[in-house]
Amino acid sequence: MSEHLIEEFGTLCNKYDLPIDSTYIALIDCENALNWSDFKRECSRAFKFPDYFSGNMNSFQEIINDLSWLKQSNYLLVLINSDKLLWFEKEEEKSYLKDLFNQISYEWINVPNYSGEDEYRKKSKFIVHYGK
Repeated sequence: MSEHLIEEFGTLCNKYDLPIDSTYIALIDCENALNWSDFKRECSRAFKFPDYFSGNMNSFQEIINDLSWLKQSNYLLVLINSDKLLWFEKEEEKSYLKDLFNQISYEWINVPNYSGEDEYRKKSKFIVHYGK
């Protein structure tokens, strides 16, 4: 990883008040996420989804709200070329994804969202950065 990229990640962690040593940084180039299928594949790669990820939206939501296999306690998703994200999808789909990310972020910071959730999931930050 280049020194410039490491410095940029450090700047982003500072911007979002995330400790760099306990933040998992997932990087997706949205040039490779022009549709839903590609986006889910890129998330699977960036977050190292387990083999049981089936590729459908229910599985995606379940796994992105788990991330227990990652050692870090906060998550920063950096989307570069974000103007290309879901390029071939309708505007409603792009809005849906932004709403979904907002919901995911809200759920992570508000653990427990239901009784017993805090036994396996810790309160964390999940930030999505839309970059150029």
